[in-house]
Amino acid sequence: MKNQLISELARRKVVERYVCRFRFDRELLKDLAQEVYIALLEFPENKIVNLGRQGGLIPFALAIARTMIFSTTSQFYYKYLRYEKYEGGNQFYCEEFSDDQERI
Repeated sequence: MKNQLISELARRKVVERYVCRFRFDRELLKDLAQEVYIALLEFPENKIVNLGRQGGLIPFALAIARTMIFSTTSQFYYKYLRYEKYEGGNQFYCEEFSDDQERI
């Protein structure tokens, strides 16, 4: 059940649609989304399933993404941002999630 819930988030590109608001390049945004999905898979099954039943899985996933972006102690920061400063636009990437997509 946990894998199905996380697969559905990935299929709907929930994290990608959220993180495209930040001014990182396209590949970095994809990496961040993948790191969030991996982090979700590392949580216990019952936590993910309960969050899914209560409607809290999307906010939980987005909170993980925010932490990964803004915390200088996150693994994502150390792996991707520590020595780089990303200022590139991401307009093209965000356009992939036009209004015909389901809103988060």
